[in-house]
Amino acid sequence: MASKKKEGSNAALTGLYAELNTLGQADEYEKIIKISNKILSMDKTALKALQYKIISLINLGRFDEALKQMSNSAKLASSLHFEKAYCLYRLNKNQEALEAISQAPEQTLQLKELKAQLFYKLDRFQESHQTYREVIKNTDDDFNDERMANLAAVLAQLAMTNQPVPDASDLGDSTYELVYNAACRQLAAGRYQAAERQLARAADLCRHTLREDGADDDEVDQETAVIDVQRAYCLQRLGRPADAALLYHETLKKRPSDGAVLAVAANNIVCINGDQNVFDSKKRMRAVTAEGAEAKLAGHQRRVMAVNQCLFSLLTHQGEALQKQLAQLTERYPQEAVTAALIRASAAARKSPDEAARLLSELRTDSPQQQLLVQLAQVQLLVGRGQLLEASRQLGALGDLSRRPGVVSTRVALCVRAGSQEAAAQLLQEAVRQQAQAGARGDASQLWRQSADFSLRCGDPRAAAASLEELRRAQPGDVRTVAQLVTAYSQFDPAAARRVSAELPPPQLGTGLDVDALESTSWSAGGRPRRKDGLPSPGSPSSPDTPGDALIQNQNKKRKKKKPKLPKNYNPKVKPDPERWLPRRERSTFKQRKRRRNEPMKGTQGGPSAQSDLYDITKTAVQQKAAPLPDQTAGPRQMARNAQKKKKQNKKKW
Repeated sequence: MASKKKEGSNAALTGLYAELNTLGQADEYEKIIKISNKILSMDKTALKALQYKIISLINLGRFDEALKQMSNSAKLASSLHFEKAYCLYRLNKNQEALEAISQAPEQTLQLKELKAQLFYKLDRFQESHQTYREVIKNTDDDFNDERMANLAAVLAQLAMTNQPVPDASDLGDSTYELVYNAACRQLAAGRYQAAERQLARAADLCRHTLREDGADDDEVDQETAVIDVQRAYCLQRLGRPADAALLYHETLKKRPSDGAVLAVAANNIVCINGDQNVFDSKKRMRAVTAEGAEAKLAGHQRRVMAVNQCLFSLLTHQGEALQKQLAQLTERYPQEAVTAALIRASAAARKSPDEAARLLSELRTDSPQQQLLVQLAQVQLLVGRGQLLEASRQLGALGDLSRRPGVVSTRVALCVRAGSQEAAAQLLQEAVRQQAQAGARGDASQLWRQSADFSLRCGDPRAAAASLEELRRAQPGDVRTVAQLVTAYSQFDPAAARRVSAELPPPQLGTGLDVDALESTSWSAGGRPRRKDGLPSPGSPSSPDTPGDALIQNQNKKRKKKKPKLPKNYNPKVKPDPERWLPRRERSTFKQRKRRRNEPMKGTQGGPSAQSDLYDITKTAVQQKAAPLPDQTAGPRQMARNAQKKKKQNKKKW
């Protein structure tokens, strides 16, 4: 009896497994889960049924349920290392997924490929690159193009994070993903124009590939959104913010489904807006902080966006939100502690510059680049407080950086603004001398030219000539330098100016010019017209009817000045009003009559003046005092009685 029952159970299991296999080929995941549950209820050790169920849950996106099922059947699911690690990876639990892979007794190619992707998510790009190289070397299937695209993305991230980038010449550019990642490497190297051209090619290749596969316009827009956002970033870095903003907005209108694309576009639009269009920036910041976007961003992107959120809160005077964001920034990214301190000092400077100066003085860092930021912040604080000479002195304490043309130019501008022209001239001369001693001819040439321009503006042509002579030795064939030197010498040494002017090239006259035609049209500038037949015009000095001597005599005669017309009541002892030619309303002494607030109404608009006087209380009072007249302000009863009397008189007349 027991054997028959067992045989029936085995037959039922066989049928369920056959149905499970059929449903698996048809991708009927919901039905697979139901059949797997039946099998597991009949056989608790059915590993195949458990694996079918977990894979179906993964395909349906129910990763939590899959992990819970593996946890409930821990002993049976102990061999499902890849499934467990993949569920953790999709739930953004990358470190736990990596630990699950390390617990596997054998590192299969499938596990290694997932490990490479986890290394990428954890910003461990060197390890990700090595693992992908190993997987690509030992596999040959239909997914090789996707692995090459992922490897290209890893190389792009290495370039973005300023890490050594291995050779990528074997990747090629056969797909739009490879072209896109090659453009990202160009972008990281600062070659923005080349990157923009490659991104445009990647977008065209993407559209062509997807349309060949039968994709509709919406799918094409979704796939090209990331390329368009990267192109807009290139335009932004090329100094074309208007074109970049237009491309960002066009991409956002297509409503991309990728949260990372939305976050990057919104963050960059906020950077373009700056302190303008604050309401739009607030709306964009919500997309940056949206749930789900952070998981798809790289680590350096999340860090930059966190800093931008703090800066936006500082710009919009959100004090409480700023302090909270700065605490989170310092906790999540310890390397940005100096940045957070600088933002905190900037916020304090609005209320108490002394408190901001104290915070900056207490800030210490081992990084030379961050220390430079602190020093520049101190200089900016001094400029805001009006201590310009002290700010220039602190810029001079930057060491080798103080000799750079930008720093020297800033120091000179600060001295000029403070009214110290001599200090500015000494700074330029000292900077030129130091650069000449260091042998940096390029930077010295710039400083010599700036020194010469400044000396000419300050009225010191001798110092300008000395700087220009040094510049002429460094750049012998520069026409601009020679012309400036002639200008400088002409103010104190005309002989030297004539000698140097011989080095100037002759003026280049255009070919095909008719000098006679130009002279004949010179009358348009105020001269007398010349006759086309070549004869002198009447009244000219060489005409026979007007001798040259008579013309000289006429020129020697003094023209009589006409007496100015004076008003009849003109008094020469009184200085005339300089504003007498201006209309009365535009003169400084004009005072417009102000209308009194309680001024009575003067009748209806357009009514006769006699009728308006009836409603003028002031005029009525005057008239009552001058002569007794009928009372115009009688009460209702009096008015009624007067009306009745008039009617009776009229009746008597008739």
